[in-house]
Amino acid sequence: MAANRPRTRIYTEEQLFSKKVFKFRRDQAFYLTKVLRLKSDATVGLFNGRDGEWVTLLEVNGAREVIGTILDQLCLPESSTGLTLAFSPIKKAPLEVLLIKATELGAQTLQPVITEYTNAELGRLDRLKSLLVESAEQCERCTIPALKAPLPLAEWVSVARDVWVAKEAGPVHSTEDINERVPKALLVGPEGGFSPGELQLFADNQLFTQVNLGPRILKAETAGIVLMTLAQLARGQFDTRPAFRS
Repeated sequence: MAANRPRTRIYTEEQLFSKKVFKFRRDQAFYLTKVLRLKSDATVGLFNGRDGEWVTLLEVNGAREVIGTILDQLCLPESSTGLTLAFSPIKKAPLEVLLIKATELGAQTLQPVITEYTNAELGRLDRLKSLLVESAEQCERCTIPALKAPLPLAEWVSVARDVWVAKEAGPVHSTEDINERVPKALLVGPEGGFSPGELQLFADNQLFTQVNLGPRILKAETAGIVLMTLAQLARGQFDTRPAFRS
């Protein structure tokens, strides 16, 4: 495998393998030549979420045509963290922050849920998915989180397992207590928090752990980032580094 990872990384849905000749899309070619000003013989990393990442040698034939020859495999496909972040849609700017940071922190699935106090629309899925791709390219991740269609909260709760819920008030769980129940999923509410009925729904479900995130009221996007960080610590995600960073 290649020892040095190119600084520029590009996501594609095409299959990747050694010696394949790859034609970049026109928008990608424009980005590589006009924004990054890359020339022929420069290298980029290509990944698709399935085949790992591959070093690719560029041949520039103008601002709108760039051909790549795939060389060495830089790293194998990532093993899945299996972690789901369920969230209530919030305003556009903080929602984008939450999704970008969840990508950086390793969420595998992003599940919008509609709660009693949800007061915002999810927005354009194509726009949100492009943010996930850009974030994965930047953070050296080789997979893209799956962004699911919104579900009513009660429907998602009925099938979810081993969930940590971000809670604004209530008993404080020690780190040791929380880490005894390593989560498979996380849940963050809307800007107005969860309704009393929803909180009771969580309290009645033994597979849900309500986690107090400290003495201050956090914005929804902040609560999601904090909860993701705590969960990944509990799951040992900060104990390893990829081979090219070792």
